[in-house]
Formats: sequence, C-alpha cells, structure tokens
Amino acid sequence: MAPVPNFPSKEIPSVLTIEFSDEDMEPDEQLDMAPISDSSDFINLLLHAQYQEWVASPYALGGLSKRGVDCSGFVYLTFRDRFGVKLPRDTFNQARTGKEIDQQSLKAGDLVFFQVDARTRHVGIYLDERRFMHVSFKKGVTVSSMDNSYWAKRYWKSVRIPSALVAIH
Repeated sequence: MAPVPNFPSKEIPSVLTIEFSDEDMEPDEQLDMAPISDSSDFINLLLHAQYQEWVASPYALGGLSKRGVDCSGFVYLTFRDRFGVKLPRDTFNQARTGKEIDQQSLKAGDLVFFQVDARTRHVGIYLDERRFMHVSFKKGVTVSSMDNSYWAKRYWKSVRIPSALVAIH
C-alpha cells in the first residue's frame, strides 16, 4: 500500500492497546499520568491507519465498501470505525453537524467541504500541513493539498465534530 506523504511508512494497528503496570511507580507518579503529548498526532495515526486500509479504493456514488465508496461514505465510515461516532451519511447533513471553524484553525480530524459546482459538494478529512484525505472521482481514496488550485478555489467551509474528538483530546 502507498503511504501518505510525510506519514511513517510502518503499518499502524487499527486499534491501539497500551498496557502498563503502576506497581513500580511512586504514588505521585501514579496520580499524575501524562496524556498523549499531542492528540493531533494520535488522531493522525488513526487517520493514517484508515488511509492505509482504503488507499486507492475506487469512487462509487453511494458506495460503502472498498469495492467503491463516495466522499461522504468514506467520512461516515472513518468516523464510525476510527472514532466510534456515527455521522450523517450525506455531505449536506455532515456539513450541518458540529461547529464551523476557520480554515486557519484546522486540526487533524476536522471535516473540510468544497463546492464543486452549483449542485455538488465534496467532503474530506483534514490531516495536517494543509492536506486532507478524501475520495477522488479519478483516484479513489487519496490525499490532496488544500493549496491545490482546484481545491483552493472550491473551498467552502470547515467543521469540527466535537463528539468525535472528546474521547481523544
């Protein structure tokens, strides 16, 4: 499978299990467990795992499988499978879920929306460094830059889904 540019090329499990024992720790260390230093890194690991599993799966309107998936279906499945959150299935309602945020405030896991033409909207999931993963009509599941001239001029809005990130942040 092709790795996402600037992501580690190693395989990442779909479920992260951390086991530890506090038997050898001092009492104050037991009470002061440090969280993951940057939750965006953890979210990116989960998103990378999803990308690795789905990379190049073809576009299919209304699809929800690796044999074919559309943009809102990929977002729906990613949030369900990686974050345990059930989003609406369609782009219109996904755009109405969560809190609208400025493009400059984007974090890993935020949804980015584009107005492709008068009737068509597109959704992807923000990764980092102005990149998002989505389902391209020609390439299937892929990663694109928000600075690409095609996407930059069609950018519509960004949305943060708080319930998806509460457990992670």
